[in-house]
Amino acid sequence: SQHNALFSLPFPNQSRFLTFVMIQHPSNCVLSINSFQVHLRQVSDSLENKVNFIIYVLYCLSHPELLKPEDTFHIYDAFKKLFSSCNYRDMKMLLGQKLNRFFSDNDMQVMNENFPIVQCTFLERKHYTFMAYAYLLCEGEKRSMKRSCKYLSEALQAHETSFAYFSRGRVAPSATEKIQDYLSSIRMDETHSIAYNNLALQFENALNKFDVALEYYNLAIKYHPYDYISYNNRALLHENRFNDRASALGDYESSIRLNELYSTAWNNRGVCYKRMQRYDLALADYERAIAIDSTYENAIQNREFLLTFLRRLSVIGNM
Repeated sequence: SQHNALFSLPFPNQSRFLTFVMIQHPSNCVLSINSFQVHLRQVSDSLENKVNFIIYVLYCLSHPELLKPEDTFHIYDAFKKLFSSCNYRDMKMLLGQKLNRFFSDNDMQVMNENFPIVQCTFLERKHYTFMAYAYLLCEGEKRSMKRSCKYLSEALQAHETSFAYFSRGRVAPSATEKIQDYLSSIRMDETHSIAYNNLALQFENALNKFDVALEYYNLAIKYHPYDYISYNNRALLHENRFNDRASALGDYESSIRLNELYSTAWNNRGVCYKRMQRYDLALADYERAIAIDSTYENAIQNREFLLTFLRRLSVIGNM
């Protein structure tokens, strides 16, 4: 389907929106991780503009055809990190003001307000604004999952999207509620890879239904072959639950091929190599994970444990 979205980008040091980009043909004009970063730099001078950019990205995440497929997970990751880098108090105040307008009697006040997606109904505007506030609560400084869940429920009452069900599933308090929301997300969009991945995690870790988890990881990868996270998670399932290290190594390699900067996959493959007593390869993978993320505690500990083990092995060999 075709989606018409109007997103405005400001010129530097000016708070009013002056330049407009019309997205009319998703196949020709999609959001990539590069354009995401460019837009973010252009709006960084104004909190109002950054909030509008967040709403625009939420709209794109809710309409996957507006995203460059191989960049979907990079965009989602970068989107979540937006909230930890913002001024939490000021953004909460601004989004709170926007939310309060939806409870006033004057609907036209909301409809006339500058909005990053102009071709939206009142309820759609309410949906994306509540979604933005929920993500601020979930990913921002305070990390209030319970309140985030409440506002995502408000967003879903106004307008249903697959991405909103998925988002509420992330912060739902129980495995049962998480599974229900992920299934609702998939019912609305059977290609929602991240929902399949998170559903698999629940069946694996909360319910110990490993065969079902494997089926959902397979579906995540089927519908999104660029899903480096599901490759990594399926590798862990193969290794830890089925003792199938050959399949695990294949999936780790696929994850790393899709995203060479995904330090988690490097570290996890290192663990797999260590268990196979291929210590030189394990050490190299730990080193690569730490080179990507120098604060990666798990990889640092794994490297130190391996080095200590190899030193002891060397001492015993010399006795």
